[in-house]
Amino acid sequence: MKKLILSACAILSLLTLAQTAAAATQEIRVIAIENAGVKFWLPSTIVVHKGDTVKLNLENKILDKAGNVHGFEIPDYKIMEVVESGKPKVVEFKADKAGIFTMKCQLHPAHMGGQLVVLE
Repeated sequence: MKKLILSACAILSLLTLAQTAAAATQEIRVIAIENAGVKFWLPSTIVVHKGDTVKLNLENKILDKAGNVHGFEIPDYKIMEVVESGKPKVVEFKADKAGIFTMKCQLHPAHMGGQLVVLE
């Protein structure tokens, strides 16, 4: 029976490769809607893993008299977009820090909130 001896460098390379393979691209459709007069982004909670590339497809489906514009902001990730009805936006970022981060509409802070959960 042959013995396989791995050097410290080989082991470290394998561990790095395994961690890199664990990181994924998470593509999530996020839609602004209104129900019974309440406006919000769905899903209101987004869960990803630290190291993931996150691609958010933002769509505004609210047809109101306020110009059909709503914001989408994750302050801790320096994301701030204005999304017009019928004009989707794509936001892509690396989830490089774990925690629970506020998502909100910077144009209407009293509603349309949520959270981004980045797991370690």
